[in-house]
Amino acid sequence: MKLKLLIALKLDSLVVAMTSVLFGTQLILYPHILQTYKIYTLIRELFDNTAIGLAFIILGLLKIIGIVINNRTIKYVSIRGLLFLWLVFFIAFLISPPPNTVWVYSLAMVILATGSAYKEG
Repeated sequence: MKLKLLIALKLDSLVVAMTSVLFGTQLILYPHILQTYKIYTLIRELFDNTAIGLAFIILGLLKIIGIVINNRTIKYVSIRGLLFLWLVFFIAFLISPPPNTVWVYSLAMVILATGSAYKEG
């Protein structure tokens, strides 16, 4: 019962964390995503695919660890780091040609991360 309650209370945080880990893993495993797709032009100019992938993975895992061990500092730092990363991606996808819908996905992640950060104070 305790696990079900934890999942129910932290669902938004867990979704952001797990999606971030998966997203970061994809960026590392498939570097051509950042290197060839036009909508990643701004991101490609700012970040190396391995570095940005690792940032998503590390912060996502830290968020999960923070939830499991109930460490306020780890949760606080990791969700704000993830919020920053998703915000950068949201803005880059929104303003990058050609027109695309990926910014909507990133906006959803920003909203989930913001809600999680707000709940954690």
